[in-house]
Amino acid sequence: MNDWKPQARSVTVVRVTAKQTTVHDALHDKVHVLNDTARFIWAACDGRHTLEEIELELKLAFDIPPDADVRDDVARTVRGLQRRNLLKATDH
Repeated sequence: MNDWKPQARSVTVVRVTAKQTTVHDALHDKVHVLNDTARFIWAACDGRHTLEEIELELKLAFDIPPDADVRDDVARTVRGLQRRNLLKATDH
């Protein structure tokens, strides 16, 4: 992975329930539903963590074996967040 540190955009309302997180993006007037894993990754997109660091934190938080390769899953989720305009625009 590289040194890119994705950063979540501010949104109007985030509602967390036992099974999902609902994010209302007022700028684009859209509502997005995130599962626990996507919510964790979105929250970790704070502009301070690389994708590799997010992967390591995800493994710890979800009790994923250290040798499991979830790199593509993290990258795919981040790309999905980008497509949904939930991350700040970057040159990356």
